[in-house]
Amino acid sequence: MDGTVENDQILSVKKDGLNWLIRDLEKRRTIPIQVYGGNMSYSTSSVHMGVTLLTHLFGKYSVEPKEYPYNLFYFREKNNINSSVDYMLKTKYTKLYGEFAYSGNGSFATIHGFNFTPVSYLSFLLLYRYYDRAYQAWFGKTFS
Repeated sequence: MDGTVENDQILSVKKDGLNWLIRDLEKRRTIPIQVYGGNMSYSTSSVHMGVTLLTHLFGKYSVEPKEYPYNLFYFREKNNINSSVDYMLKTKYTKLYGEFAYSGNGSFATIHGFNFTPVSYLSFLLLYRYYDRAYQAWFGKTFS
């Protein structure tokens, strides 16, 4: 990954992928990261259950961004573990689905949906989501 590293501490991560300037090229591929994980699931035509486990390792480096009021809950460790359970229950007219996720710092995130489609041209959706402000998922893409 691209970023700023000093004394085995990762001070910032560059996430835009653009390297137009010399100072951007100096940050290129400076952060080693290993990601391991897996998913197990069971599915039928009307039921789905899954469990996912993912870990991120930064080797000898520790992520230590400078503290500002806007980043009090940013990730600050050498590794992170995320786990989640997802589900879906489906009938002819309804679908109930969601996910519970947990990060290594003890925070969680959750999203759940209920979809009701009485006829093919009409559908109702109820969605609930909650992301704890301290929840940490390194490559998480959230619905918001």
